[in-house]
Amino acid sequence: MEQEARGALEKKKIQDEAMAEKEKLELYNLMAECDSIKASGQLKAEAKAKLEKNEIEGTSEITISELEAESQQIVENSEMKLIDQRNEFEMNKQQKMTEIDIDKKKQLSEIDGLKFKQVMDAIGKDTLVEIAKAGPETQAELLKSIGMSGYMFMDSQNPINLFTTAHGMVRRA
Repeated sequence: MEQEARGALEKKKIQDEAMAEKEKLELYNLMAECDSIKASGQLKAEAKAKLEKNEIEGTSEITISELEAESQQIVENSEMKLIDQRNEFEMNKQQKMTEIDIDKKKQLSEIDGLKFKQVMDAIGKDTLVEIAKAGPETQAELLKSIGMSGYMFMDSQNPINLFTTAHGMVRRA
């Protein structure tokens, strides 16, 4: 009985060891499968992270390109506005200068007219008649003495050939 019990115990021990080995084998298989799943999961996670990284980089490059194009458009619009403003300023300046020049010439013309009238009023009609009766050289000297250069008296008795007179007055460029 004792031997039977020892045999049964020995058999049980062998069966338990076989079972333990079988369980160890299953444990190793599960651990290998777990490691495989773990590695596969890590590879999937890395691939997914890489994909997301590439998407983010692509999106950011598109956004940067759009912003650069927008900033270039803003710069070009600003330059065009500046050119338009300069042109408008130059046009207004030229218009004002022309208006000032016209006003100046108008005022000078009025002053010359007023001066001529005042000189004529100061000289009087009788003096003018006497100057007109005088010879051309005397007329020129009298007119020059009263500050009226560039003027001359004419009457039907002393005609002037304007073609030869104007020849000396015209400047050639």
